Amino acid sequence: MANPNRRLVTVRRIDRIEPHPNADRLELARIGGWQCVVGKGEFSEGQLVLYFEPDSFLPLSDPRFAFLRERGVKTMSINHEEVEGHVLRTIKLRGEYSQGLALDAVGTLGTSEETVAELCAGKVNMSKSLGVVEYEPIRGTDQGNMHILRRYDAQVAPRTDAVRIQNVDEDMFAILKKTRYFVSIKVDGTSVTMLNDPRYQRVRVFSHNNELSTDDGFGKQVLEQAEQQGIVTYLNEHPGITMQMEAAGPKINGNRLGLKAMRLFVFSMWDTDGCKYLNPYDEIPAYCVEVGNSNLVQSVAPMLSLRFLLSDYPTTLDLIDYVDGLRGHVTDRLDEGIVIHCIGRGNVTDDEWYKLQVELGPQMQVKCISRAYMAKAKG
Repeated sequence: MANPNRRLVTVRRIDRIEPHPNADRLELARIGGWQCVVGKGEFSEGQLVLYFEPDSFLPLSDPRFAFLRERGVKTMSINHEEVEGHVLRTIKLRGEYSQGLALDAVGTLGTSEETVAELCAGKVNMSKSLGVVEYEPIRGTDQGNMHILRRYDAQVAPRTDAVRIQNVDEDMFAILKKTRYFVSIKVDGTSVTMLNDPRYQRVRVFSHNNELSTDDGFGKQVLEQAEQQGIVTYLNEHPGITMQMEAAGPKINGNRLGLKAMRLFVFSMWDTDGCKYLNPYDEIPAYCVEVGNSNLVQSVAPMLSLRFLLSDYPTTLDLIDYVDGLRGHVTDRLDEGIVIHCIGRGNVTDDEWYKLQVELGPQMQVKCISRAYMAKAKG
């Protein structure tokens, strides 16, 4: 489900312009950890641009985006209306990845360079003002009938919303390396949050944005699967714990991993009383030893490796390059990417920890999505 809070459009400065190794008339524009293939001489280093991330849906009714019509048109339901737009994807142009879109910020916004510079310094999310949303295809009954009860309840746990590694600067990456963290494989599915809530005296099931009924539709399917995997038993015996997971399988997000049946992959555990995230790789195996539930162990999202260290990657670009080659952790196909879960201060100072919390938000997670995976994904 689309994330309404994602910062899809921001004002950035181009960090570097590099030659395209396979095309004389093209160049590579580096914007943070993102790379765009652009026309030679189109941009210069330090130039202020509007950067649109992959998955952005740009409405073609806006004349500023009309030039994109010839590159492809998708239809999306927005406020109960079908809207035509262009969807930005990760693609390869002459052998080099191109992610998103860069447009001259001053000309596109029609304002002064000083104003644009202020937007850049403030890291302002320009998505709403430009009418840009995250693309969510019209899937019909792709996930069954979602019977929505109410909006997401922020008291149960922070909403899943990991920052992308491309948006983490190198200073912040250096701080992240010193924290206590674990790294899980990102499973391509749909976000689910579950807990046994004492206030309601039952297990509650949430999608990214809403609470779902467990009497019918997708919510019922998820609850039944959670019972099979031992997740409900754990939640019943640990009412202070909220589990966050990916539901993956047939009819879910295109089932790009080729799973034969629905599976739930727990990637986060929120301690409501302690207001902190726990490491499911520590908590669940210990519980399974006590009760002899080996099925629950299989419910934890695959871990990258106990030997994996962020310090082995000098820059975020090195980590991005590494993740492009990951495969085989869930099925024999390409892995979608990884998620870095920061669960403790480790060796950071008070000031560094505060900066990290501001940058990452309450979820304290960073995701690195494989460009190879995104380039193959269709929607």
